[in-house]
Amino acid sequence: MIFRPKRPSEFADLIGLFLSIICVVHCLALPAVILLLPSLGVFFQAHWIHQVLIALAAPVSLWAILRSGLWRQYQVGIPMAFGIALLALAAFYKPVEAFEAPVSILGAGLLAFGHYRNTRLVHSVQQSTNSARSARGRTD
Repeated sequence: MIFRPKRPSEFADLIGLFLSIICVVHCLALPAVILLLPSLGVFFQAHWIHQVLIALAAPVSLWAILRSGLWRQYQVGIPMAFGIALLALAAFYKPVEAFEAPVSILGAGLLAFGHYRNTRLVHSVQQSTNSARSARGRTD
């Protein structure tokens, strides 16, 4: 079954999930890239890459959960808040620089999990709403 977003918040969740996955892949592939392609390694090792990724991921993530209205659900709000905080910490807080990759991976993972949960909850709310509408239609 292919998930096709029907609402802008669902599309934003997919974009946020994609950006989180890119962040994880970037952090995990960085050592191989540095070893295999030294000229590209300098580019991918640049600290500003993490700052650009968080600058893209944070607004999309916040927009997705605010649009869905499910940010109050602990399984959405908590992982997304901690994920964004960890990504921002890794990207902008100098003392964390030595642990930037693991902190970024954890933050991106939490953010991806929050987007996944948000998408699933939006989908289940829509299904229950559609079921309730069709049940009312049959009894009326």
